[in-house]
Amino acid sequence: MSPSSTPRFSRGSRRDRDALEQRRLRAARLFAQGMRPAEVARELEVSRQSATVWHRAWQEEQSTIREHRRGIEVGAMSGSPRGDGLGVNGTPCACPGTS
Repeated sequence: MSPSSTPRFSRGSRRDRDALEQRRLRAARLFAQGMRPAEVARELEVSRQSATVWHRAWQEEQSTIREHRRGIEVGAMSGSPRGDGLGVNGTPCACPGTS
C-alpha cells in the first residue's frame, strides 16, 4: 500500500474518535442554532442519514434535560430539598447550575 492510499487514522484510534466526537458536538451547536439536518449534513460534509441520526439523539437529549429541570422545579415547589446534588428519582444531577 502506498503512503497516499493509507488511511489517515487507524480504525478506532483515539484521535479518530475525538475527531468524530468534535464533529457531533459541532452538529449539536448547529441544531441549537436552528439548522435542519440537511443543512448540517452539507455544512459538515456528512451524509443526511448521519445528520438525521445526530439530530434525533440531540432532540432526545434536549427533551431529557427539560424533563430533568422540570422535575427539579417541581421538587423545589413541593418543599423537597434539592441541595443534595440529586435530581429526579434520586439520580445524580448533571444539569449546569444545579449542583
